Amino acid sequence: MNSEKAVQMTTFLAGLFAICSGLAIGNLYWAQPLLVQITNGFGLSAASGGLLITATQIGYAIGILFIVPLGDFVRRKRLISIVMALSVIALISCALSPSFIILSLSLFSMGIVTISGQIILPLAGDLSKEEERGHIVGIVSSGITAGILFSRFASGIIAGLWGWRSVYIIAAVL
Repeated sequence: MNSEKAVQMTTFLAGLFAICSGLAIGNLYWAQPLLVQITNGFGLSAASGGLLITATQIGYAIGILFIVPLGDFVRRKRLISIVMALSVIALISCALSPSFIILSLSLFSMGIVTISGQIILPLAGDLSKEEERGHIVGIVSSGITAGILFSRFASGIIAGLWGWRSVYIIAAVL
């Protein structure tokens, strides 16, 4: 395991980690309220929209299995930067997808690299003093849970105002 103790964890920094983790994990859930709007846009049945969620979650499982463990062998800060940059590329690809198949592949790819929250969480624990570790990890975990809930709520509102593609553009900017 690598040591990244150059930074001392504070409650404020834990809050920033929670926000970053929440925004990252939210990428997995943007599409859920948008399925009808997306499938209508591609001229498909609403039932086919479930494939988008499946592709995203399969990608996420692959990322959890094969990328998250790298956090034990490489610098976590660097790994987080790389997967977040790749997430931005995947989000832009989702927004610009010309077909349902390209969107499915983009969401699959996004799922693979939307694992930064699962790397940030142990990093927060490692940077914490032993007596504060539970509190800090709890803050970051709360951010992950809030991100799941917020993303579904926000994507519905954003898509209602500007269309489903705008959700992915806004997520890429965040």
